[in-house]
Amino acid sequence: MKLFNDHPTGKVLKEERLRALAGDGGIQECGFAQNCVEVCPKGIPLTNAISDVSRDVLVQKAKDFLRG
Repeated sequence: MKLFNDHPTGKVLKEERLRALAGDGGIQECGFAQNCVEVCPKGIPLTNAISDVSRDVLVQKAKDFLRG
């Protein structure tokens, strides 16, 4: 998700993705148990990416609130 949102071609749908993550079953459902880190075959620091996306979701929610 983070890579899609950071890539120039993926930024077109960034706000939609962040709004989807703000809904039921979204980013807030992640318990940071780090199970994903343990099973990741590439050793990607997923908890860092999840934290970054979580911050982006909160910023998007604030923007939506202020617009609306």
